Amino acid sequence: TQNWVYFAFCGFPGICYLLSCIPIMKYDLVGKKKQEIIDELKLRRGETDGAPVPALADGDISALDAATDDIVANVPDDAPNDET
Repeated sequence: TQNWVYFAFCGFPGICYLLSCIPIMKYDLVGKKKQEIIDELKLRRGETDGAPVPALADGDISALDAATDDIVANVPDDAPNDET
């Protein structure tokens, strides 16, 4: 009985931890792909650090409009607002 308790407390979590390493080793978000994702997230958040947003520099605001529409579409109807 003591061995089963020890396995349940130490062995099973250890095995699960080792199995969780498999997807992490195959994670391919590095280099160019990672930078593209970071740039897209900054665009969606409006974080430009003073640099012009590439999509807005040439006057194309469709990416900004799409991001804004996505944000508005995901706001629940019963969300509190400042208008009372």
